[in-house]
Amino acid sequence: MVVEFELIKMLASSIAVVGLIGIAVRLYNVLVIRPRRLRSLLTKQGISGPPSALLLGNIMEIKKSRARTITGLVPAGESPADHFNVLFYFIEQWRKQYGNVFAFAIGNTQVLCVNQPEMVR
Repeated sequence: MVVEFELIKMLASSIAVVGLIGIAVRLYNVLVIRPRRLRSLLTKQGISGPPSALLLGNIMEIKKSRARTITGLVPAGESPADHFNVLFYFIEQWRKQYGNVFAFAIGNTQVLCVNQPEMVR
């Protein structure tokens, strides 16, 4: 009776460990491998963009840019009436740095930004 209970306990522990390892592998694949693979494919096609952090992507850079525009630090030559550039200053900044087509990440989601309407067709 005691031996059977110990066997059941070991079996349940083994199943739990295998399940946790499976969940960890799945999360690593979804949160790390897939975004890196997609970014690599975009880079091979000549689409660059700002480097992204592991789980946050470019959220910190976006947050810094938003804080800068909220406090009123609009760069010289930029009109505060230009609402897109005020609200999405980071996109304009990255467009100047990386070109009209670039990729950035929000979390683990890759975003392709195309600033040429004729390319969207």
